[in-house]
Amino acid sequence: MHKNTPNFVCIGAQKAGTGWLYKNLNLHPDVWLPPIKEIHFFDRDNNTSHLKRILNKDSKAYLSINQLKSIVKATLNFKCDIPWLLNYFFYPHNPNWYLKIFNPAKGRVTGELTPAYAILEKVNILPLQKLNPDIKIIYIIRNPVDRLMSQARMYFARNKTAKISFDKFFNKSNPLAHINYVKNLKTWQSVFPESNILILFFDELENDPIRFYFKVLNFLNLDTNGIQIPKQIKKKRNSYSFAIPERYEIQLYQEHDKLFDELDDFFKNEYSKKWKLRKDAIVTQFKKD
Repeated sequence: MHKNTPNFVCIGAQKAGTGWLYKNLNLHPDVWLPPIKEIHFFDRDNNTSHLKRILNKDSKAYLSINQLKSIVKATLNFKCDIPWLLNYFFYPHNPNWYLKIFNPAKGRVTGELTPAYAILEKVNILPLQKLNPDIKIIYIIRNPVDRLMSQARMYFARNKTAKISFDKFFNKSNPLAHINYVKNLKTWQSVFPESNILILFFDELENDPIRFYFKVLNFLNLDTNGIQIPKQIKKKRNSYSFAIPERYEIQLYQEHDKLFDELDDFFKNEYSKKWKLRKDAIVTQFKKD
């Protein structure tokens, strides 16, 4: 195994607190994370540099100017050295490129947080296993309807002139794939042992962020004694504000009725039960009305 192989990967879910986790893990003295939260190595075409992605608008891996600006801003804020920047922007995305991303870690715990990885197929997960069979996986899940609504608010807040309707957005295959938690988890469990996968719930982060944070630290074998708790750790709020009619939330609970039952049957904990009870109450009330 390469000495700079990442120790962990957070695979999502989207809109379930991965940004919060990235910011707070970055404050731990024994952790080094890349200046770019989402590396997107395993879910995109390899052997293509960021420069080519910028120029090739027909590619699925096309990188927009806005994405480029955010990447440049992040790298400048982290004051990355020239070799890191050259590798990140100009070299083709192959395993060697990926491992060099983590060179600055120098013995510290390191990893990446790319929520798009949650829906990878087994064939796309196996290369990660090859790089590090002992890597630890973190998967944060959230009430499916809350997750969809949060993703929709982000999408429409960012794309104010979007021509897609709410109905079409909520029926797109990608957002729906990201709430299929059981299928996604079983795919990852078919590659990595359950002991290497930490499942967390967004509700835990909302209710007790410090306990949530310490769960992650313990899972990564990071010191929790005497560390200074970041001031921002208690803050978790939605970054995007966009009004979506309430009827869509009701509609989503109706459409995904069986999904909540499946989740509660699989996880059997207070959070999945709470989600199911909320779904039952909303669906029942709708039938009465």
